Amino acid sequence: MSWGTKGDSGNAKDLGTVTQTNGGKVEIEVIEQQADMNAMYEKLIFDLKNPPKKEASKAKVIDRDDYQRNFRTTLVLWWMMTNALLMETSPITIWLQYSGL
Repeated sequence: MSWGTKGDSGNAKDLGTVTQTNGGKVEIEVIEQQADMNAMYEKLIFDLKNPPKKEASKAKVIDRDDYQRNFRTTLVLWWMMTNALLMETSPITIWLQYSGL
């Protein structure tokens, strides 16, 4: 089960700092220059319009792993069904003859 956070290991963006002084006052650092705000806004718009590409190599590995798991599961299920069919169709006397009872 995935909560949608797999592969999300990017660093958090710096959003500024808030500090409290001894007198109980709070100091907040904010961007004061219009050029900095515009640059951050333009970068944000660009990032929203152009989401990062997913890595194809991870998808291929996951697809291969899923294929292998599916193959093993199918193989075991077929093996169990053929054994059940063999035991159902062969008479008990043959099994008793080979077991020595």
